[in-house]
Amino acid sequence: LKRFNEQAIDELRRLSHQLAPSADIHSSLFEKINQLIKNMKLEEKLKVAVRIDKFIKPLCTNLQLNFYRMLQEHLSNILKYAEAKIVEINIESRPTSVLMQIRDDGKGFETGSKRVGIGLENIKRRAALLNGKAKIRSSPGKGCEVIVEIPVSKKS
Repeated sequence: LKRFNEQAIDELRRLSHQLAPSADIHSSLFEKINQLIKNMKLEEKLKVAVRIDKFIKPLCTNLQLNFYRMLQEHLSNILKYAEAKIVEINIESRPTSVLMQIRDDGKGFETGSKRVGIGLENIKRRAALLNGKAKIRSSPGKGCEVIVEIPVSKKS
């Protein structure tokens, strides 16, 4: 019983960390993503590569939180369904937008015939709320790539 209680406490602690990534507004998106990877224990299951451009001006907290949530959603999908060995996360600064790519080498799926799950729909909805777009590219045996592009003004 004691062991189950300790496991439950550890799980609650892990979940609370995942739900509150923006609590530290001073940490960078890179730091938040690395903490997410640690909290999800991804590196115990996958090889993870993260590349984030240096931004001239830090991304606003709202955009950071939304990228974090979209990434969290897709990483959960990868762990549950993809049977992947490698995940690449790239966040790139563009002149009028920010681009996030999440690529895995998992089993993939047929995007045309399979109903897109709630997780991928949530990613599309979040992108749309930020006036952006999310694309899902996948096919059986070829892994999956999620590409999210969010416009940013020079002021924000």
